Amino acid sequence: MRSSAFGTPRLGAEAGRRRGRRRATAELAELRRAYASGTLRVSYDGKSVEYGSAADLLARIRTIEAEIASAAGRPKPRRSFAAFSKG
Repeated sequence: MRSSAFGTPRLGAEAGRRRGRRRATAELAELRRAYASGTLRVSYDGKSVEYGSAADLLARIRTIEAEIASAAGRPKPRRSFAAFSKG
């Protein structure tokens, strides 16, 4: 670890990414917990956010899941639905 001009240690890029992933993972866990319980207010990392609807909350969950997947080098999760007809 290198030191800055003020003598404080600087974190490398990898350490910063790990910290960001941990924060995103903690936020994701709290969002999922709130969604499962039907709550629209979420508190994590000293912050509190109230979402307008369950759809807004779910959209944030999907956004974080996509960010985590892309940071890990995995393709974006996709969902598809089968359609059937008797014709």
